[in-house]
Amino acid sequence: MLNRLYGEILPKYAEIKKGPSEIPGTSVDVLGKTKIRTQDCFITKPDDKHSKNVIGVCGLSETSATSVFPSKDLDLTKVTPLSDEQASLYRSGVGSAIYLSADRRDIQFATKELERKMQRPRECD
Repeated sequence: MLNRLYGEILPKYAEIKKGPSEIPGTSVDVLGKTKIRTQDCFITKPDDKHSKNVIGVCGLSETSATSVFPSKDLDLTKVTPLSDEQASLYRSGVGSAIYLSADRRDIQFATKELERKMQRPRECD
């Protein structure tokens, strides 16, 4: 059915081009993501700069053996708004998480929750 869709039906309505990603074993960069073609599927690898940004905003390093997440209970009484500089840093980290969450289902819910506080982030966020 897919061969018929791409070979017969869609070309009637749109110009269909084949690129280098049609051959298994090739990779192409698309919008800062690397798409790798295997025999059976495509693998999407996001740009590392976004994950490094999220790690840096959290005050961690890539080689950290332990972290404060998620084992430490959050202190939700710290409702003081962040300074402009801290809020900008928060938004930068959340923006990178949004970019990563398009391909990482395991962080989508947490990212959505962080997005809710982007307008006025507080210390507890």
